[in-house]
Amino acid sequence: ARLTLSCDQACTPTCCLDARRQRSSSRAREQSHSSWSHTLPLSALGSAMETALAIATGILGGILAILFVSLILCFAYAAWYGNSLHGPHDGWLIHAVGFKVHSLFMSVVTRVLITFRGVTFAMDGEAKHRAKEQERDRAEADKADPEKAEGPICFYGDSEFSCWHNLRTDMQNWSTDCLNAGFGGSRSCDLIRHADKLCFKWRPRMVVLHACGNDWDFRSRVLDNERRRKKLLSRVCENMVKLVRESLAQPSVHKVLLLFTARRSTYCDAKWQYMCEYASRMREALLDFGGAAECVDLREVPHDVSVHYRADRVHLNVEGHAHKATILREMLRKLQTDAADADAAEADAAERVAQHVADAKRASAKLAETKLGDKS
Repeated sequence: ARLTLSCDQACTPTCCLDARRQRSSSRAREQSHSSWSHTLPLSALGSAMETALAIATGILGGILAILFVSLILCFAYAAWYGNSLHGPHDGWLIHAVGFKVHSLFMSVVTRVLITFRGVTFAMDGEAKHRAKEQERDRAEADKADPEKAEGPICFYGDSEFSCWHNLRTDMQNWSTDCLNAGFGGSRSCDLIRHADKLCFKWRPRMVVLHACGNDWDFRSRVLDNERRRKKLLSRVCENMVKLVRESLAQPSVHKVLLLFTARRSTYCDAKWQYMCEYASRMREALLDFGGAAECVDLREVPHDVSVHYRADRVHLNVEGHAHKATILREMLRKLQTDAADADAAEADAAERVAQHVADAKRASAKLAETKLGDKS
């Protein structure tokens, strides 16, 4: 106000120009001071946020890298473990990592395969490997006995047979021509899909089946209620009944046997209950096939974990399979004896019926002759 008043009193152009310059410079100083006071905290906050984001990104990237490397290690171990099962003895790595680490690795691989629908792809690879081994085994069998009149006895199923590397030797006292058609990890649906290539192709005279455990292990959902568990059980039983029916439909197959084996120490109570219910249902279902399909129950066969199992505590070793074969041979001989006795009894009954019919015909003819003589 004083500046304006003095300007009006002086009425000189130079004075007015200086006043304007003073006002504009003071206003500019105020604005620059205000902007500096506000921009300094915001820039500091933005820098702190950028630093925190960089740290979080680095931590997340490190975690993802660790998970990726861990998955690679798990799958590499699983591939090595699968190859070791193709031989009769355990490799050194499973003893080095220990049973707990082995179980952790295999559970991770199993869950990844289930999540990304890779189980079928893995089973196709196992079936392909078994087909190559069969070609070699059958070539050797044909050289040993080129004039075989009948086909082999085919053991078709999961790792219960695929890890039985001395099957032909162990079962030689019962049959000299046994064919191993098992491939590890196979589910009931996998057995149906590869039956023609691994089993029916060789025109077997008898088929021995084993399955159902891997259907539980590779299930896509947690069986947290009774409805889901019964649904899985029904699907497995339907698949196995279908496989039995397809086996008996082959012209060369005269008999189908369904094998039930002992509980493993790694089985939880829920899985063992499921397998027992499967055995009960299949035993009832096979009654519809008459004597053409029967069950062979080895669930009560004792096995020593420290002697008869491999390091994974799931698969039998050479000694365990030999012990199982001893009991299995006796049970199969008993089945054959019972079947032979039944056939003999049936033949005797048929012969007696035929004899009664012949006696009745002779008596009728004799009576007719007597009546004719009386009339004459």
